[in-house]
Amino acid sequence: MKNYCIYDVNGKIIQYGTCPAVDVLNQIPAGSFQKIFSASFVAPESQHYINAAGEHVECSDYDLSSLPMPCSINIEGADYDITEIPTFTFDAPGIYDLYVSPADAQFKDKVLQIDY
Repeated sequence: MKNYCIYDVNGKIIQYGTCPAVDVLNQIPAGSFQKIFSASFVAPESQHYINAAGEHVECSDYDLSSLPMPCSINIEGADYDITEIPTFTFDAPGIYDLYVSPADAQFKDKVLQIDY
């Protein structure tokens, strides 16, 4: 059995999997790439990406004051494309979840909270 991951042209990992060695090449969708790992590899809990050197590395972390640009943020079902550090205002006080998806694969997708 071979462990593999499938990633896009930007290095963002789309899927991890395990299959017989003869079937590994059949797992790659059009427009994607594949990295094969040693038999002992287990898909990590934290987010990773494939860098320009083809290495499997952990994504960088960030907080609300250092959002990676550009990114998209989903707040209560509404998507916002972000190109500079935003200022958030809400109609009512409360704790709001911000689902952040950076355009750069080296940064992890993350949920941040604002207590407004």
